[in-house]
Amino acid sequence: MVGTPLPTPALVCQNQECGVELGCYVPGPDRKTWLQTGGLLIQSLHGVCAACGSAFHWSTTDLLFEELLKRIERNRRLLDTES
Repeated sequence: MVGTPLPTPALVCQNQECGVELGCYVPGPDRKTWLQTGGLLIQSLHGVCAACGSAFHWSTTDLLFEELLKRIERNRRLLDTES
């Protein structure tokens, strides 16, 4: 259901001195993970943290790419342990 947070962490500012929550991950209408901030569901976001001014970028496709790379690395480790 749209607007129901996933059991994954929220997106937080990467500035270690800030760490403010920028949004939470939710399933979007296309069943991919989207970012929810207030009443908006967002596929791609470029901006700066209002609290500290740190620049950030987030997108659904970047998240999918990260998940793919993690899967490849996991499979590579499995193959290494089998040989």
